[in-house]
Amino acid sequence: MPQGGATDVDQNSPIVIDFSHSMMEGMEQYADVHEGHVEGTLVPGSWSWNEGRTKMTFTPDSPLKPLTQYVVHLGGGMQDQTGHHINYEEHGFGTENGGMGGQWMTQEMHQGGNHGYGTGMGGMGMGTNWSHPTNGSFGMVFTFTTGGSPLLLSIVPQGGATDVDQNSPIVIDFSHSMMEGMEQYAD
Repeated sequence: MPQGGATDVDQNSPIVIDFSHSMMEGMEQYADVHEGHVEGTLVPGSWSWNEGRTKMTFTPDSPLKPLTQYVVHLGGGMQDQTGHHINYEEHGFGTENGGMGGQWMTQEMHQGGNHGYGTGMGGMGMGTNWSHPTNGSFGMVFTFTTGGSPLLLSIVPQGGATDVDQNSPIVIDFSHSMMEGMEQYAD
């Protein structure tokens, strides 16, 4: 998994989370990837496990957007195959001792966003397994930003078009917002 705070992450790479123990079946339901922030849109895709259930991989349905911030959210109730809750700090997911840069997700970080987790947790829209049993958090979040250049999606009218109305605007569509003043480079 990209470390929390990582930049220039390959937008075509899957997100892989390694665990030190085999995980209980169904724990992938307590992992999400959001665009922008933890309240942002869920990224469509699927989670899968390796044979030993120690590696969970998220493969987005389409490549992640370039130059965009994403958040991986791992629920606090994740358990290994024997039913022990994951101690994220002890296993290096946090920020201490060169960890992976995760932050505990607090109630203040989550105000009923785009999870679809059920209806538990005080009306926050999360089921009980999203909360950590001892510290009251809702798991950990890891923020990263993809690299890459903006993509040119379309130009209207298309190159080679004929009989174009001379009063029609020329529209150029990019994959994400461009910096102010970039129009000076178009002629």
